Amino acid sequence: MQDPVSIERHSLNTAKWANLFMAFAGIAAGILANADALLLDGLFSGLNFVTAIIAARVAVSITRAPDANRPWGYEVDETVFVMFRGLLLIGIIAMAFFSSLSRIIIYWQTGEASPVELGWITGYVGLMVVACFGLYFYHKRNWRLSGRSSTLLETEAKAALVDGLLSAGAGLAFLAIALLRGGPLEMLIPISDAIVVVVMCLAMIPQPIGIFRQALRDLIGVGLPPETVASLTREAENILAARPFEVLRVAPVRNGRNLFHLVYLKPEGAVGIEEIEAARADLVAAAAPDRVEITLAKAAPY
Repeated sequence: MQDPVSIERHSLNTAKWANLFMAFAGIAAGILANADALLLDGLFSGLNFVTAIIAARVAVSITRAPDANRPWGYEVDETVFVMFRGLLLIGIIAMAFFSSLSRIIIYWQTGEASPVELGWITGYVGLMVVACFGLYFYHKRNWRLSGRSSTLLETEAKAALVDGLLSAGAGLAFLAIALLRGGPLEMLIPISDAIVVVVMCLAMIPQPIGIFRQALRDLIGVGLPPETVASLTREAENILAARPFEVLRVAPVRNGRNLFHLVYLKPEGAVGIEEIEAARADLVAAAAPDRVEITLAKAAPY
């Protein structure tokens, strides 16, 4: 049976080459069809290709043990990568949105627009939907097999799902606009591409914003919900029941795919370094693979 790290690496490697293929297909179809919507789809896949390469390196980095250079470990690299990925997506979407909005405004002012060749779109959309949804289910399967802990695979699965939905949405939008011929809204056909891009951008933007916000919360160390804190505090009390310490509070924060637990202990009388290290060892063993540190205090700090 493969270990979770091997499963994750294999999934990310497959995603890398699949996204490279989809990027070339999107750019080629966009040029042939004169459709910025397809170019945006290809650019999205190209970004997924680049980030898949980086994600593979991050997957290796986060397995490294703490050292003199990074005494708190390398797990946070995963959070930094996810936040960086979210920022890139937000930038690409914003650029595409304002560019297409500008084209629509120019059309209303001048009546000039380049027509879209709809014949190239149907085949491209069908191919991309199959590829993206296949990649989504592949990542989800590997995410489950690897213990449901990989933020990298979870993020890549979401990206593949969004890419597939965008491709399907773009195809349906172009089909709907093609049906406007001969009707009162026929004037929209010359700017159908720009309209589709604007709609795609509005549909896409919540996902990278959500990814960025969550990664930012994890990076700055926002605490977990009160019920989670209470549960972890009770667990620590049970683990140290036979030790000469009162558990004042456990302060957990997300550290990549794992948690970092800061445990506040109040000594019940005089204790030596041996008792402190023994208590820490008990907590570390119970929390693995999460990180644990303890601090002694007279009262909980908050």
